[in-house]
Order: sequence, then structure tokens, then C-alpha cells
Amino acid sequence: ARNKIRTIPIRISDLKLLKHLSFEDNQVVIITSVMWQMTKLRTLNLSRNRMKSVPPEFGLFSKSFKLLDLSHCELLSSPPPEIIAEGTSKILPYLRTLWTSKTSQALVLNNWGLKSYTCELLDNFADILVVEVANNHLSSLPDSLFDGM
Repeated sequence: ARNKIRTIPIRISDLKLLKHLSFEDNQVVIITSVMWQMTKLRTLNLSRNRMKSVPPEFGLFSKSFKLLDLSHCELLSSPPPEIIAEGTSKILPYLRTLWTSKTSQALVLNNWGLKSYTCELLDNFADILVVEVANNHLSSLPDSLFDGM
């Protein structure tokens, strides 16, 4: 904690027996997507960092995973604040939905209680054919969603 670490190294996933990991209160901007392969990991504290998104692969953490702390990450847009406020039990299924969207070509975010929708959600989803956002609390969609159409 309270270091200036900006990147979590990919080799961290080599620590196969690690159960608890904290990068709290750093300057982390980039998170490696392979961390979900750490099958013994139970808690991951990324609070108070500077990343803009969490890899959708984090939704693949094992069912025994207990805590993903993303609190006080002011720049984070995915998952959005309303999902983070609900805690790990909502964050992981949300990320799993994003992960599934990569292969299904349908980003279905119905009934998530979303208050905002950012185009950053689509940054890694170039092949998406369907976007559904029904039954949320959205008041608008960003104009940049339609760039290049």
C-alpha cells in the first residue's frame, strides 16, 4: 500500500498458491487479465488506484473467490460505480457478462441498474452486433457510441 506501482506484472499469475493480494493505494493503471487463473486467490484489493477498467476475464474467478475491492477508484468506468457499490457478488457476474459478450457478439446489460453507459465498455468489443441496455436508469447514450457509423 501507498507505493507508486503502475502496472501489475503478468508474472504475478505464476504465484499459484497465493490467497490474498493487495495493491491498495497505489497508482495502478493496468491490470493483467490473466490474474483470474490464480485459482487459489480469495481476495484482491485494488482500491484507491487509477485504472479505468477491470478486465472482463476477472468474471471468470473461481466460485471460491470472496472479495474484489474496487472502492475509491475514481477513474474506473467499467464496472461502473453502481455495480461496484453492490460489491463482489454483483461485480463478478457483471464482468462475466462482459466476457461472455466477447464470444456471443451480444452485449446484454439489461436489468443491471446502470445509471450511465460509456463507450469504454465497447473498446474491446469490436465485433459486437447487438447491444441491449433495457430496464436500467439511463437518461442518454454517449454520441461517441455512433462514431464511424
